[in-house]
Amino acid sequence: MLLTLPNGVRLLTINNDNTQTVSVGVFVNVGSANETKYENGISHFLEHMAFKGTKRRTYNKISSDAERLGAEMNAFTDRDMTAYFIKGLSEHAPIFVDILGDIFCNSTFPAEEIEKERDVILQEYHMYADNPGYVVHDVTHELAYPDQAFGRKIIGEPKNIKAFQRQDFIDYTAKHYVGSN
Repeated sequence: MLLTLPNGVRLLTINNDNTQTVSVGVFVNVGSANETKYENGISHFLEHMAFKGTKRRTYNKISSDAERLGAEMNAFTDRDMTAYFIKGLSEHAPIFVDILGDIFCNSTFPAEEIEKERDVILQEYHMYADNPGYVVHDVTHELAYPDQAFGRKIIGEPKNIKAFQRQDFIDYTAKHYVGSN
């Protein structure tokens, strides 16, 4: 069933009586293809930062709230979307919705966590650069879409990754992480 809430959020539910698990996901219609040259990589960086603390939960509390229920929590960024999800026992669905809602409505983007995550993402960048499959994939996009957002790396370039500041994340979420998106 598809339902659009008053704030523009579209809610899709699919019932399966043959399972006792639930997957709760939030899919945002924004990815690297929506970024300017100077924003390139911010969607991916923001994906990492979403789990780093909210007004109600610390980084450790976000992780422990899901893990103590045996749930798997993860996220990914693509060119046209960013997705966040939690999978676990269906009886915990309200808690999963609360955790994801907290992340989306109350992320604080702590400055010290930005610095830590910046290093993690730079390491990830170099890991991809050492993998021929990823390199070919990125070069193919760059050649197919020269000087266009769709041709840039999802992870961004090191100069951008090093430059992003807390206010950049606040501005980007205010622009893109809205109900209708």
